[in-house]
Parts: sequence; structure tokens; C-alpha cells
Amino acid sequence: MTRENHNEIVERIRRLLLTPDGKKKIRQRRSASARMARGLQGLEASGWVLKASRRQVGSDQTVFTVRQGSLQNSEKGLVVFVELCGNGVGTLLPPRSNRGYPILRTTEPDPRELEWAGRDAREYIRACSNMKQPSPERDLQGVILHDLLKSPKHELLRNLWPVRPANCLMEIPTAIQRRGQIGTGNIDLLVRTGRGRWPTFVICELKVDKTTPYDAMVQAIHYAVALDVEVNGIANEIEPADRALYRFLLGSNSTAQDPLRIGAMAIIPNRPGVEKATHEALDTLSANSSWLDVMLFDRGENGEFRPVLRMRDVG
Repeated sequence: MTRENHNEIVERIRRLLLTPDGKKKIRQRRSASARMARGLQGLEASGWVLKASRRQVGSDQTVFTVRQGSLQNSEKGLVVFVELCGNGVGTLLPPRSNRGYPILRTTEPDPRELEWAGRDAREYIRACSNMKQPSPERDLQGVILHDLLKSPKHELLRNLWPVRPANCLMEIPTAIQRRGQIGTGNIDLLVRTGRGRWPTFVICELKVDKTTPYDAMVQAIHYAVALDVEVNGIANEIEPADRALYRFLLGSNSTAQDPLRIGAMAIIPNRPGVEKATHEALDTLSANSSWLDVMLFDRGENGEFRPVLRMRDVG
């Protein structure tokens, strides 16, 4: 089977998104993203998630996440989920008083409401540290997020920052499925590289199985092209979206309407022969160094994430 190069993949996805079904999906994605941005702006203005994020409770690997699907299930705005190493352990509710901490509502089957930073919440989070590990990919996502947030961090992660609007990590759907059809894809992890007005927003595709480097990179490109078209449009065919809104959604303070820079990265296990296969895949793709990056990693004895090689730096 003939392998496509980078430009051929981009053109194929753009043609799909120019079909009536593709344009409809882009409109749906933009509408959902606008609702998500409004929900996040409300969280940022209230400040209670920020207050909770400044006070670690029971574990330094606890993160807050928001999901676009939760907008359809709540009349009060976004639901803030509490996760520990990839496991959902509850939801975060607003404080009961202006001076109090937010409330942690624990998961089923016996939900309780505990004040964040209180003793009961600390004990609950510590107990959750012993929970059964989630799927390997979800576990890897949680470990990488922890490493991206800590200081100092690994040299190969030095210029990468997770996208966290309103101090929440965010699940980001796309208009293209992983195999390149119109549908709903899910970006594993979105990070920012570069400071100031011109960051590159990098789609990271995480793999823990034996997916080939080429296939992992192609999937990352699918999602990156879909997000690029959703935000920046296609000249003379699809008008750009409100780029200032998307900059906020992707964790930037800029209100510029200039095109957003979208990059892609595949993060794959370092197995025998993978480094050679990755170089061959990059040669096939003929990717510009400003567009595509690849990171190889190992896992330590205790499950820690160990980056061993980055092929090139995005942006």
C-alpha cells in the first residue's frame, strides 16, 4: 500500500471538510467550542477552580478536567471533573461561602460532599491513589500531564505546557475521526510550545501499543488538519472562526485574530527498531520541522514516564 506524504494527507482531509457533511461538522464543532469557551470564561471569572488548584489535596497528581459533553447535561454550565492518574474520583462544586473552599463530590456508589482541603477530602484522595489503574493510554496521559506541570521538568519537555484554560484540562473533539473520516475524533493531549503572541498549539497523539510510527503520525496529522480548518477555515471556501475565542479556549491570553499555528506530535513507546522506523516515516511524510514532532518514551519500574528522544521541535 502506497504511503501518503504530509501534503497529500492535508489535502485529502481538507477536501473531506469541504463536502456538505464536512462543512456541517465544522459548524457543529464551532458551536460546541463557543459554548465551551463561555463555560470556561464563567469558571475563570468565579475563581473557585483556581483556588482549589493552588491547594493540593492528598496527591500532587490530581487534575481538574472539563468535557464538552457535560454542557448538554447541566443547566448550570460546565461540570468540573476531578481525576487522579487518569481515574475519575469525583466532581468539583462551588464553595458554600465566599471564604470557603470548593466542594468535592465523590464518585458513586456512595457519593459524599467533602470540603476541598479538609481532612476527609485528603483521606479520600489518598485512598483513591490505590485504585485500579485505568486503560494504559489513559494512565499514560495522566502521568505525562503530571510531568508537564511539575518544575523542574525533563529536558525534552522543557518547552511544552499543557493547555489549561481556567486551570482545567480539556477534552477536545475534532471533526475528523482517527482513520480520516468525517465524524468525531478525540485529541489525547493538547500542549502549547512557544511564548508570547505566537505559540504553536500541538496535538499530541499518545500510543502504548504497537501502532507504527507512520500510523501514529498520520492520526496526529488528521486531528491537526481538522482543528486547523475549524479555527482558521479554508481560503475562499470556509470563513475563519472567532480566533480570539479559540485562543482563550486553548489557554492563550492573546485576543489576536491572526491565524493560529497548529502542530502535531506522536508520542510512542521506544521499542527495538522504532527509532529507525520513525526516521523512515518522517522521510516518507517529508514533513517540515515546524509542523511535526515525534517523542519516544520508556516507562520506569514504578510507571514513571521517561522521554528518551525527540526527533525535532515544533515551532
